[in-house]
Amino acid sequence: MKRYSIFIFLQVLIIFSCSSSHPKSETTSVPVAEQQPQVKEPLKRGDVIASVVCGYDASQTYSLYLPKNYPDSAKLPVIIFFDPHGSGSYPLSLYKTLADQFGYVLMGSNNSKNGLQFDQTNTIANSLMNEAISKFSIAKNRISFAGFSGGAKVALVAAAGNPEICSVIYCGASIPFDNINQLPPAAGFAGERDLNYTEVMLSASTLDQKNIPHSIIEWKGKHEWSDSLTFEDAFYWCSFNAMKHKTIPINKELIETFLQQKNKSLATNKNVLSQFSLYKEIIAFLHSLVDVSLYQSKLKMLTQSASYQKEKLKQQNTLQTESSMKQNYAQCFDSKDLNWWRGEIVRMKNIKGEQEMMYQRLLAYLSLAGYSYSNNAVKQNNFSAAQQFLAIYKLADPENSEQPFLLACMYAREGDQQKAIESLEDALKLGLKDKAKIETEESFSNLHSNPEFNNLLNKL
Repeated sequence: MKRYSIFIFLQVLIIFSCSSSHPKSETTSVPVAEQQPQVKEPLKRGDVIASVVCGYDASQTYSLYLPKNYPDSAKLPVIIFFDPHGSGSYPLSLYKTLADQFGYVLMGSNNSKNGLQFDQTNTIANSLMNEAISKFSIAKNRISFAGFSGGAKVALVAAAGNPEICSVIYCGASIPFDNINQLPPAAGFAGERDLNYTEVMLSASTLDQKNIPHSIIEWKGKHEWSDSLTFEDAFYWCSFNAMKHKTIPINKELIETFLQQKNKSLATNKNVLSQFSLYKEIIAFLHSLVDVSLYQSKLKMLTQSASYQKEKLKQQNTLQTESSMKQNYAQCFDSKDLNWWRGEIVRMKNIKGEQEMMYQRLLAYLSLAGYSYSNNAVKQNNFSAAQQFLAIYKLADPENSEQPFLLACMYAREGDQQKAIESLEDALKLGLKDKAKIETEESFSNLHSNPEFNNLLNKL
């Protein structure tokens, strides 16, 4: 299995964040349709509509949330969401209260998902932009993209190719700088337990070098869409950038509310790294809107303090150690036996104290790496490698339904229908609910005449 080591490490370098495939043409400009007459039809306000057929492409659907104060004439901003699993309604359900609070329309693609090339997802983004402008009461110059994990990369690449986008929000993913030279103002969300925390944090220096306005918001989460309390900053970001571009008047009340929240956090949080992040956030969000010189002075004093320099060095060492350990674990996938992995994962799960968060992220990394390696080995019919990788995957993340699903794929390809069905039943017990995923999986083509397989599908 040595040939897998090289493959594995290369996959590590591009970050296992369920990213989209590399495109044939990533930065092709995404044109926006001219404003067309609004469709006059009853529109449901205050509820997430799970599936709306796209008028520009009937093969596409999207989820929609119109805020309770959605007008018939005034133009509202819109955030278009890209979820890595094509669940357009999920982020809308999380953030609909914020949409009411800030007066935003929310749309979420049901077609953009992991595995598509960027030219495909750019087309999806273009269609949703055209749909928003032509069908709803949307301000053409206040369209923002937002995405999580692989969906974050979709949002970033589509925004990079479109000068009409006013802001972009990326959660739980590194920026694919190989495909991006410019971006609209970008806000990144980094969960402390997210396997991509290191990469999101390190992206700030590259954005600085490219002179791209940006802010990194840390929160106490894992590899997932951030909670609504944290994601409120995304709505502030989009609104403040509209003010900076003089798209809307400066809203002093909104600015004051934001400042009160951040000043309260500064007063209660004595961690110097957290204070550094808060000062940076205030300056990035409000620069050119209000006088931020006081916060710039406080930031300068903080960075010159011995306590900050000590904690910053410790953080840098932790990030470097984490990156090195990812590389080492990648090599261990086919060089260490299962007994070693059992002991190592037990050790990782029992780490407490200052290194606990790092090991939480590393366990998440092993889970997603295990998925990627297992999936690749199964598709290549390399069953000995697949068994090893799937066993490691289960040790790292025993509650993940993808592990027994891939195990079922392996058994089906080997011709063991009974074990394949038993593994699928395990996947259902762990939460697998996607009937279409099972029905369309090519590994199960020989199972469609099996009564037990069809009975299992009927449970969904």
